[in-house]
Amino acid sequence: MLYLSLYNNSEIRLDTNDETILRYVRDHFTHYEKGYFWTTKYQSGVWNGKSSMFNSAKRTIPYGLLLKLFKYLRSENVEMKIDDNLKKLFKNNVKLEDFEINYDLKYYPYDYQRDCIEDAISRTKGIWRIGTGGGKCSFDIELEVEMDDETYNKYFSDYKNLEK
Repeated sequence: MLYLSLYNNSEIRLDTNDETILRYVRDHFTHYEKGYFWTTKYQSGVWNGKSSMFNSAKRTIPYGLLLKLFKYLRSENVEMKIDDNLKKLFKNNVKLEDFEINYDLKYYPYDYQRDCIEDAISRTKGIWRIGTGGGKCSFDIELEVEMDDETYNKYFSDYKNLEK
């Protein structure tokens, strides 16, 4: 049995007595970094070139990977119990249909940018993994234009606090 709960604003904690499940989750969310072979740490034997999104010490994973975690755990037939506070994050009152998105910007967003904007409007939390120059600031501007101040501050207040 795996118990999932909200750890902090951006992480989910996985609690279980079965260390095998935690090891499987760690391995599933571990990858080799691009160009690891050429780093000094790898060549000197200090680092194996891998990074994991699962923090084994705290038993946490970023909130943005929650759906991928669910999909993986279901494929492995792991029995889960979800904390009520974590369930509340799925009950987002913002619906994409409530907004008329006209993209009245100087530059029209690319498909992947539009997907991120629409995804951000329809979810409570998430992770945008976009490279430098991918238009992250444009997303924020579009979200502020489309939403009234109260709605924007309710769902994106953590991000607004980082701007100060």
